[in-house]
Amino acid sequence: MATLEKLMKAFESLKSFQQQQQQQQQQPPPPPPPPPPPQ
Repeated sequence: MATLEKLMKAFESLKSFQQQQQQQQQQPPPPPPPPPPPQ
């Protein structure tokens, strides 16, 4: 049953990795820098 344990561990790591990607995608992009003042 060692193969099943390896499969479960791989599946859990894959789920956590996908959750991290989704969290990164949900974050809004940083706002653009303000334009420099006219001289």
